[in-house]
Amino acid sequence: MIIDVHAHVWSLDEVDRLRREAREAGVEKVVVMDWPGIAGLRYPALEEVMPRGFDGMFFGVSLSVRRFEEGLERMERFLEDRRVVCIKLYPGYEPFYPNERRMYRVYELAQRFDVPVLFHSGETWEEVPSARLKYSRAIYIDEVAVSFPKVNFIIAHLSYPDFHSALEVIEKNSNVHGDISDLFAYWGWKYAKKHFEWVRGEVEKIIYALDGERILFGTDWPLEGITMKDYVALTKTLNIEEEDREKLLHKNALKIFKRLR
Repeated sequence: MIIDVHAHVWSLDEVDRLRREAREAGVEKVVVMDWPGIAGLRYPALEEVMPRGFDGMFFGVSLSVRRFEEGLERMERFLEDRRVVCIKLYPGYEPFYPNERRMYRVYELAQRFDVPVLFHSGETWEEVPSARLKYSRAIYIDEVAVSFPKVNFIIAHLSYPDFHSALEVIEKNSNVHGDISDLFAYWGWKYAKKHFEWVRGEVEKIIYALDGERILFGTDWPLEGITMKDYVALTKTLNIEEEDREKLLHKNALKIFKRLR
């Protein structure tokens, strides 16, 4: 089994392609993230995407801090639906630190519904010039993890390119995890192969340090220039034991995404 814990749909026309690529890649379950006006950009939110969902398609609900109260109410409504399996937050794209006191209300919801919280972490998309890297540092997740020991938190992209900070926070806190989404997706340029080899080496070191635990497979689909099947194949080149490959591809996810079981 393969579970992709981190995907997107940037237009409703992509849903059919996602279904097809997931099937071809052997991905049985895929979690598509909400984008309710994040950074002022108009992409499909759950209200539009969920009615087009297919068997094996699940969702992560989000909010924009620019409309915090309204977003919190909306988040609670969506969490009543068992197809919504996590909360996704976008520090960096949105102007907030994960450890701000107002965000604790989000984590209280996560605890109540027993769902993990996935943070964008690390570099931001160049298409969003208003983004601020100061908000998307992994270190701010440490305080949140200590304050909410019953909630599982996920550092998306392993905070690329600051892998060491991601590992530092994950190693310290047993309720913090990381995903490998978007890390193997940079192709079509002169040093792409060398970049992939560097990133793959860093991911391997993190998996070794954690003894195969708490790292999750994700793609950040849709991918530029490669398919989901390609991403799975690249992931399978990691120099890790088969037991840990199974953990990465689905077993670690099932430990914390209880609604995917």
